[in-house]
Amino acid sequence: MSTPATATLGGTDAAWIQLMIPMNEQVLKALDLVPGQTTDERIRDLAGRIAAGRRAELDDLRRLRGSAGLPAVNQHEGHDLPGMVIPADLVVLRSLRDAAFDRAVRETLREHVEQGERLADAEQTNGADPETRRLAERMRQTRVTELGWLRRTTPTP
Repeated sequence: MSTPATATLGGTDAAWIQLMIPMNEQVLKALDLVPGQTTDERIRDLAGRIAAGRRAELDDLRRLRGSAGLPAVNQHEGHDLPGMVIPADLVVLRSLRDAAFDRAVRETLREHVEQGERLADAEQTNGADPETRRLAERMRQTRVTELGWLRRTTPTP
């Protein structure tokens, strides 16, 4: 049985949870565009796998947020943070199709995944709550796998 998050949640843990939720929510908006913007099955498959992972992570992150009594308000609304898909990114992605879209969405995902890995590393190093740190480690491992998937969908020059 794990210790309740409220007993061991530190400031880094809370900040990490409150950042990862909007990061995942926002990237899902970009991933939802993929079926209508590309004809590349590799990109569709990649988007589907990443989206499924982000939705599962959101369930865990929201559960931790709730058990810790953290507010459900997006404290990063309107922030242009590394790896965060912002409304301007979505406008650009919506304007593109096929190969141009594929390049742009791959770059968006690469930035998101790399930043997610860095943030998970920081939680691992500085977090206090064991459950939150375990989730960060799972998310870090997922990001490493996703970077491999992204490399495999990048055309060679």
